[in-house]
Amino acid sequence: MTDAQDVLDQLVQDVRDDGFGAHAVHVRTRTGTAAHAWSPDVRRDVHSIAKGVCVLAVGMACDEGLFDVDAPVGDFLPDVALGSGVDAVTTRHLLTMTSGIDLPWSATLLTDWPDLAREFLGRPTAGRVFQYSNASTYTSVRALAAVVGDVHTWLQPRLFGPLGIHDATWERCPSATSPVAAACT
Repeated sequence: MTDAQDVLDQLVQDVRDDGFGAHAVHVRTRTGTAAHAWSPDVRRDVHSIAKGVCVLAVGMACDEGLFDVDAPVGDFLPDVALGSGVDAVTTRHLLTMTSGIDLPWSATLLTDWPDLAREFLGRPTAGRVFQYSNASTYTSVRALAAVVGDVHTWLQPRLFGPLGIHDATWERCPSATSPVAAACT
């Protein structure tokens, strides 16, 4: 197994070579941890970083046998009326932005409808084509929440705690009918 410091050293070199504007990196392997910071350790808004957290959460639930990323998303939200063709959309489609469901971004996306996931899944799909939408990630976490309950609470001992993040900010969607994070947009 590669040591965490070896992985970190390679990542730091890759960032330098690429010129990528990273803030910091934290590596955790089975044998240890290592970290490097290019900027001060302060909270900042990093747009769409929560999408990665949502993907990790779904992956962890799959690894634990709690969630099937390839099951139709409607199976997890049975009270939601599905648009044409949406019965074949899976959480994998949502997380890879290949659901084909069109719901354009707006600054008020989370409050435009009484229930964003219901609005999103009620629209028709164009098939398995790329269709970027923040509502895709949000809806995938709604499906996950149907299985694990409060996603933030569920992630604390699995992701945030092991990474040393004990005060993760997890914004809530003001109109969600279940405990889902708006941070996943």
